[in-house]
Amino acid sequence: MDQSKKGFYESFANECLQGKKASCVCACPFNMDIPSFNKMIQIKSYSGAYRSFREQVVFPEIVAKLCPAPCMNKCVYKDEPLNMPLLEKICCEQMKNKKPNRYNMPKKPYRIAIIGAGLAGLTCALKLGMKSYDVVVYEKSDRIGGHLYDVLPEEEFMPCIENQFMYTKYELVTGKEIKDLSEIQADAVFVATGEGGNDFGLTEGMHRPSLSSTTDSMFIGGRVIGSDDMEAIFDGMIASFSIERYIQIKKMGGLPESFHVSDCEIPVPAKALREQPPQIKPASPEGYTPEESVEESSRCLDCRCTGCYEHCELMQYHKQ
Repeated sequence: MDQSKKGFYESFANECLQGKKASCVCACPFNMDIPSFNKMIQIKSYSGAYRSFREQVVFPEIVAKLCPAPCMNKCVYKDEPLNMPLLEKICCEQMKNKKPNRYNMPKKPYRIAIIGAGLAGLTCALKLGMKSYDVVVYEKSDRIGGHLYDVLPEEEFMPCIENQFMYTKYELVTGKEIKDLSEIQADAVFVATGEGGNDFGLTEGMHRPSLSSTTDSMFIGGRVIGSDDMEAIFDGMIASFSIERYIQIKKMGGLPESFHVSDCEIPVPAKALREQPPQIKPASPEGYTPEESVEESSRCLDCRCTGCYEHCELMQYHKQ
């Protein structure tokens, strides 16, 4: 191949934005695949939407109630963004069988200690417990849930937590305040002590994307490092990946694929600049009906870069 052409193609490939995240996804605390979620709502596949939602946010009913929906501020429809809170709400309401997946995995010979049974700690416990790690959670109070008691009635969040842990075992030690990390015998530790909690000096010099401290096997996240409730859940997920990587190869620094992506590289679709279809207003104060949810989710443009398609007659001819 002519070297000049080869250089052109390589440059074109390096600048390709295929697979990059849309602006709403980058704004989401979970980097949730919002376009794919909306596609499932469009065909009334609430079971598929719910399973995807749960996989990405861990505690779907809690997130549907509490998420401030920063994605709406980044929607390409500036004046009337997609109403994601109501779409998430009907997704949870329409899903009847909410039992989580059940996995039969061999027990792993590694003990993970988690300090704090709030959202970050419980998320990490769930994710690692599902993979059959030996997980123990220390909670200084006599109950799990942490900051949730300040923002939701117990009867609204506890069923969701209990449901997600239906098939996942972990050891819970309540009424136990850890004052020194030397008290714990574990292969890895995740500190999630909540706002104002003991950080054991782990925040100094920590690697924020992976929640890794400068001390081997020690990780920290959640409200103790300033995360809000939604970020705390995602911190728990990141910590689970970082801990597992440490367990497997004894390296701190986490798994880059699990880090939060906040910078959007996708250009605004031309269609969004030409028209702003009106937001569907629910007929009932309870939220969307299934038909209304289909209409609202159908407004989603599935913002992906299509520059190569739009400028290539061959690809358009073959509808690639």
